[in-house]
Formats: sequence, structure tokens, C-alpha cells
Amino acid sequence: MTKYFFFALFAFLLYSPTASAYEVATTTAYRLNDSYVLYTVSFKMGFLNRILALPITTNNTNNPLGDELNFVLEDGFGEKKDFKTNQVLLASKAILKDKKYYLPMGKNDIFTFVLVAEIPKDKIEYALRVTKLPYLTIDKDKKVRLALIDENSLESFVTEIAK
Repeated sequence: MTKYFFFALFAFLLYSPTASAYEVATTTAYRLNDSYVLYTVSFKMGFLNRILALPITTNNTNNPLGDELNFVLEDGFGEKKDFKTNQVLLASKAILKDKKYYLPMGKNDIFTFVLVAEIPKDKIEYALRVTKLPYLTIDKDKKVRLALIDENSLESFVTEIAK
């Protein structure tokens, strides 16, 4: 019986199209000076049996049709505010091609979303929240699937309020 259980578990992990591997490693929010705040959200991602393609483009609008990482800056009450920002998604091992990071099957990488926001010190402090994180997977048969990290999991893709 145990042998069949492990065989079934192995087959599920190897062939499941929705099994993903990601986790948030760290988040930071740090006031650089009276005008700027630095935010980072680092997460580990990769797949055992599929190529990962993660878009490098980001957007502070909640565009459900876009294929970019979406984010908002919000206060402790969930109120969103639009500030002047500069942001980038970084990776150390992934290959950059066609505005996407590609990671081979069986590999993972730590991706870091870095954002600098111009928030005057006299304003209410804000946290960074990732609201959408789409990615593509490519299996051995070259079948491409678009997927999103689900909303419940995105609850951990938020920083503390910058102090």
C-alpha cells in the first residue's frame, strides 16, 4: 500500500500542471531619507518539470489583462496612494530574454522586486503590496501555460509600513 502511495505522489508532483514552487523569502521597507522609501519583496520560484518564464515588467495599476507584476502602495487602513516610483525585478540565475526571466526545468532562483517611492516624510507611511504576479510555464512538449500566483498566497507578498 505504501509503495502505491509514493508512486501516486511522485506521479502527481512530476506531471501536475498546477503544482508550483514559490515562497516569499524576505520583505523590507526602509526610509532612505526625508523624501524616499526603499521597498523589496524577495521570493523563490522554480519548477521541477517545467521552464519558468517570469515577466520583468511592472505596473502600479491593477490591469487584469496585462502580463506584468502589479503593485500598490497602501497605508495601514488599506487606502491606496499613487506616488512617483521607480522599480525593477531582479534575478541572479535566470536568463533575461524578450522582457522575461527564463529559468530551466529543475532550477529555482530568488527574484527580488525593488521599488523606490518618493514619499515625503510628513505623509502617512505606506507599505508595498504585490497584487498580481503572472508567469508562464513551458513543459517538455513545449506547451505554454499562463498562470497567476493566487490571491491568498499574495497576502505574503507585502512589506511592513516603512518607518
